[in-house]
Amino acid sequence: MEPRAVPLYPAECGDELLYRIWDVQYACQQLVAPDEPIPDRVETAAYLRSNPASERRWYWTVGDVDGFAEVSVTDGQSTAWLDLYVAPDARRRGAGRALLEAAAARAKEQGCKHLIGEYVEPGAAGFVRAVGAREGTDRLRYSVLRLPLRTGPVPDVPGYERVSWTGSAPEELLASYAQARNAINDAPHDDAVDEERYTPERVRDLEADAARRDRTGYVTVALDPTRTVVAYTEVQVARTAGASGFTGDTAVVAAHRRRGLALWIKDGCLRRLAAQRPDVTRVLTENDVTNAPMLAVNDRLGFVPSSVRTEAILDL
Repeated sequence: MEPRAVPLYPAECGDELLYRIWDVQYACQQLVAPDEPIPDRVETAAYLRSNPASERRWYWTVGDVDGFAEVSVTDGQSTAWLDLYVAPDARRRGAGRALLEAAAARAKEQGCKHLIGEYVEPGAAGFVRAVGAREGTDRLRYSVLRLPLRTGPVPDVPGYERVSWTGSAPEELLASYAQARNAINDAPHDDAVDEERYTPERVRDLEADAARRDRTGYVTVALDPTRTVVAYTEVQVARTAGASGFTGDTAVVAAHRRRGLALWIKDGCLRRLAAQRPDVTRVLTENDVTNAPMLAVNDRLGFVPSSVRTEAILDL
């Protein structure tokens, strides 16, 4: 019998079922990037049960949780994002295709033009071609850092103030912080990828979602002399002991680039994290392989490349 993708509603599921989804994700990760941390079972269940107000998500499983797929769409965007996993011992039986067909149909219903995912292993390239998808221009280098930092502190950048917070952005910085986050749109990305649109409301929505998932955001920004945020970086960490850190974006507003701000704030953020959470010993980050400035920053801080992932795009 052909595999069938079945909709999953995490809010109605017990922990055991959601933990089995993590088992599939972990097994796939171990095949291609065993040195990279992933959120643990509890973090994964919390993620599946929580949803930012500005984002819509749908989930499917196939068989006895032999595979899992997630589609997410941010409000106002025409791009749908796909995560798809099939257990290593359940492959080549149609599970991946069944999940993809369900995901593509839902994305198309939402008016999306593209469904985008990424892959690591060479075998997945054949699957991408077989289902009519194409390789995008984006290739992402994932890298792992061991804390504490083994490099010396980065000197202050004259004319700027470095400010850090945990959790929610201070109200007096919220507007310029939200605006600065839009600088990430200057990073290399395929034409099929919609630009991000950050507003104070969306920032607060994402902060609330992290809190519901029992995660803490460690944020460091650079302020210009007018106390406007002109650069930012963030690491998200679950509150459970021994959790790993996962970087969000790091970006600098165009008029303030080439002054060392990205290195300065990321160094400060990671040192603060290590001081406040000595139990966190690994941090994962990702950058496009053509983003030479950020790759140089991460290399300087001690991040070690762990995998390269290729973007796959299904035009709907």
